[in-house]
Amino acid sequence: MTRYLAACCTALFLFLSANGLAEESLEQINRDINYLRENVIQVFDYSGQDIQTAEQVISQLSQVLQTNEWNIDDQVLLRRVRGLSLKNINMYRLNSGQRVDYVQSEMALEDIEFVSQQTGSDHILYAGGHVAMHLLNYPVKAYDLWQRCAESGHAGCMNIMATHRFTGENGLPVDVSQTVKWHQKVYQTGIDFICAGVYSAINLGELAFLFDDIDTGADWQQWRERRESLLEEVIKRSGDEYLCPMGASYFRDFVFQSIESEPDWDMLDLAMRHLPEASEKETLEIIKQNMNLSNAIEHLALISNPIEQCSLTLSLLLYAQHNGLESASQALQNHMTTLSTDDCPWEFALLQRIQNRGRWQSVGRQRLNSSESTMD
Repeated sequence: MTRYLAACCTALFLFLSANGLAEESLEQINRDINYLRENVIQVFDYSGQDIQTAEQVISQLSQVLQTNEWNIDDQVLLRRVRGLSLKNINMYRLNSGQRVDYVQSEMALEDIEFVSQQTGSDHILYAGGHVAMHLLNYPVKAYDLWQRCAESGHAGCMNIMATHRFTGENGLPVDVSQTVKWHQKVYQTGIDFICAGVYSAINLGELAFLFDDIDTGADWQQWRERRESLLEEVIKRSGDEYLCPMGASYFRDFVFQSIESEPDWDMLDLAMRHLPEASEKETLEIIKQNMNLSNAIEHLALISNPIEQCSLTLSLLLYAQHNGLESASQALQNHMTTLSTDDCPWEFALLQRIQNRGRWQSVGRQRLNSSESTMD
């Protein structure tokens, strides 16, 4: 997007110059575009941003749109910048507990759809779906936009459709075949979207392991090998071993391996090394030290990342179920109920489906001898 806007800004300047617009007006328009691009569109943390100034700049662009004749390319640029800026400003308001400006949000959605229609590119509908879902509460509209965006090959939209077709969020009908389809397509993008292919391989491996009735095209070990292959490419390109957070996934590998055959303690150590929080490491240390698994809950509750807290809780629950630790299993299920489905809908959907249709009752050996008294 950065390269596109920079190129568009140059094209806009040259076009308007040819049409006789005053040079100072051209310079101001391009300053406004660059201000919004650098301070609103490309910014992920708005806590220190001047929203009032951004709104003033957006108002100036709106006036420019209304008072001058523009060809389609110029309209696309101006409305792209305005739409994405209004979307980001109001997402900040939403996330910080402020009141969303619905008029601005409607304008953002109109701008985004205009850009998509005129350019023939549906990738921008990723942003449009978020406007419709989170700012305007139009779930049907949001999924229509995300579906179109997914069909254009956008990894973010494909991942949304894959996940929500499994969780049934926002009233979207569950369709596991669509979940598999979209995760496979994300995986096929390789590392084009950095970690997206890695995480879809993880999700497909989970489905393959936990559900005999879901055909993902490979077993969980094959998906793990494919994931590792992509991860190696990401690390080679970026030079950053931790670019794609993997600690919770490595711990789930440990649990699956324990259920399938025997514990891989090296994998547990790898998981602990990749988990960033002390409370996460302390949670897994309980398994390593063969301590009462119910004690893990006090450490789980201190984990600040809600997604990782959910993931580790479900993995521990599977581990307890596998080892026949009934009281620990129940305690972990109770802890799951204290977590928010908004933070980790995938984990809740996995648990519900495992218990209803998955390997819950046959998840592995039931160690009811010394393990029950030692760890539970």
